[in-house]
Amino acid sequence: MWFGIIDIIAFVVIIVGVIIEHRNAVVEEKKYQGKHSNGASF
Repeated sequence: MWFGIIDIIAFVVIIVGVIIEHRNAVVEEKKYQGKHSNGASF
């Protein structure tokens, strides 16, 4: 049972980390496009 709980906690931590990294990447992308207004915005 403990092993399952640890797995769930690790899984949640990984997912949260991925979401944060993705949000940071999106913010950086928007800053970059703001500086060099190319056109295609996401």
